[in-house]
Amino acid sequence: MDSFEQLNAMVDEWDAADDARRIGTRPHTVGEHFAVEQPQLASLPDESFETGT
Repeated sequence: MDSFEQLNAMVDEWDAADDARRIGTRPHTVGEHFAVEQPQLASLPDESFETGT
């Protein structure tokens, strides 16, 4: 990669493609399943956490 921006753009493309993916013969896509699950997830903490340098 030439930059983090380029890498982030590629990850965004991969995420969008995965949202449209179907697992086996399931009637809904990965993105549709996540849309149902998302409201049930806990929110992220308010304080920041450094994961790397």
